[in-house]
Amino acid sequence: MAERKGSTDSICHFSENRSATMSEKDFLSEVAIFSHMKDEDLTKIADQTRHEHFDKGEIIISEGDHGSKLFIIISGQAEAVKNLGGKSERVLGSFGPHSYVGEMALIDDLPRSASVVAKEDTHILSLEWDLRKEIEQSPAVAVELLRMFSLRIRAVEAFI
Repeated sequence: MAERKGSTDSICHFSENRSATMSEKDFLSEVAIFSHMKDEDLTKIADQTRHEHFDKGEIIISEGDHGSKLFIIISGQAEAVKNLGGKSERVLGSFGPHSYVGEMALIDDLPRSASVVAKEDTHILSLEWDLRKEIEQSPAVAVELLRMFSLRIRAVEAFI
């Protein structure tokens, strides 16, 4: 896994609609959880990001681990998997560019609830983030998290 600290350097962002070079700040502004933040706050967050690359099949998050990182997918695909490698293994969801994973552990300080695996070569921005402090400063972040939790709960309920 290759890693480098975020900066004002540009990142390559690939999508079917466009292929462009943009800064971490510009990329983050297109991710739902960051989209309502002030420009100066986005700059601070962008400066704290690190680029990481995960090969197909590589584990991004391991169920049961403790963690304080949020992962934002720049390119590639990943899946959240409960009981990875076990008899009761289940895919909980798939994530592509502009999606984020790992936020639950930032809220409740509990071990990771599922593994996340790269389904193809995947480029990620990782962020060590004090989410509780950010929610206090930007209630829009809390609203986005509630929206995302609702969507994820509904998806899990579809399995039941």
